[in-house]
Amino acid sequence: MAMNVAQKTMNSKENGERRSGVPPLSPLKSKRQDAASENPPKISVIMGVWNARACVGRAVESILGQTFGDFEFLIVDDGSDDGSGEELEEFARRDRRVRIIRQANAGLTCALIAGCAEARGEWIARQDADDWSEPARFEKSLDVARRHPACTMVSSWTDYRGPSGELLDEIRRPEDPAKATDGLLHRRLGPPAHGSVMFRRDAYLSAGGYRREFYFGQDSDLWLRMALRGKITYAQKTLYHYTLSPSAISGRFGDVQRRFGEICQLCHAERLGGGDDSRFLGELAALSDGLREKKSGGSRAAIAGSNYRIGVQLARRGDPSARHYFREALRLQPLHWRALVRLIASLFRK
Repeated sequence: MAMNVAQKTMNSKENGERRSGVPPLSPLKSKRQDAASENPPKISVIMGVWNARACVGRAVESILGQTFGDFEFLIVDDGSDDGSGEELEEFARRDRRVRIIRQANAGLTCALIAGCAEARGEWIARQDADDWSEPARFEKSLDVARRHPACTMVSSWTDYRGPSGELLDEIRRPEDPAKATDGLLHRRLGPPAHGSVMFRRDAYLSAGGYRREFYFGQDSDLWLRMALRGKITYAQKTLYHYTLSPSAISGRFGDVQRRFGEICQLCHAERLGGGDDSRFLGELAALSDGLREKKSGGSRAAIAGSNYRIGVQLARRGDPSARHYFREALRLQPLHWRALVRLIASLFRK
């Protein structure tokens, strides 16, 4: 059974915010201002990075190694202080398609808004800093988009991976646009991962783009609004690998993250009924402010729960490394009886 994307725990996807208020989105651009040339690329790849030095190189290399090369790669350094920025600059020196946008730490949503505002491509492709793409991702995604010209979003089958690369789950969705769009709009079966998606830039702008109020769940909020204007389809091949990490910011605030998901669905229901969803944005803003204040904190119980869920996925696949995650859940929360039961059961399996 697939994990709910809204429960994903990751290292740098939901970037933290260090300040009590969100700074204005006027990023300090790199010196590559000549990127705005007469011939825009087919694809603009957008990635937000916050303190992801340990994994960002793999993500960048997976994009630069694409078999389809007509793209620009806009990377928003969201106030990293772990050396990520220096590593990104090295990539920019090596490949002229890479352009770094710098901003004060403001969180993933604001980083994506900044990156998309700079995009020049017909398509915008997402990539997350701790995930990686298969070399043929863009090529195969454009192939399926050409088969379904009414579609404004394209994703693909996706693997979920544990912190050490363990295979947790394999998520598949249909290519048929009618079935795929119905799943997104009415059955909560959307793209398996935020970074797996490409969407037409004009459709993104028409839908209003990412909304700052969504500290978490900015992906689902955007997809549901875009799906009212165009369809989605999926390449029938695993083209994206999505990493889960219990120690990430979103993993420490699971209850709040779930509330963002609930409000996202309330907004969606309001729109389906012909109403205005703006009445929900006040609560979202308040939740976001609370998260900014708690950025350095978080619940041990929530992190324990993240370890437990990873362990469950591994146990279902018969992977003995599940025991490590059950033990970690018990270390963080000694009274986590489900983890204890699972651990004992795993020890009796051959």
